[in-house]
Amino acid sequence: MIIHAMPRPALPPRAVRALFLRRQHLLERPAAVLTAGRLGRFVGDAVNVLDRAHYLMVWSRFGPYDRTGLGRLM
Repeated sequence: MIIHAMPRPALPPRAVRALFLRRQHLLERPAAVLTAGRLGRFVGDAVNVLDRAHYLMVWSRFGPYDRTGLGRLM
């Protein structure tokens, strides 16, 4: 059985750019003070995963892996 995915609607580049900037909070002026509430909202809205870049790169290329083993290799 072959299942065909529905085509995704094409979005104009301007709409994609605006969405990206809004979701990354780049349209707002920086807050004078970083509070726990502001940080929580930022992480909840803008970031799905917080981790060091080298962990994310290995995961994106190879999937789940032993982080302790990677630490020993590094």
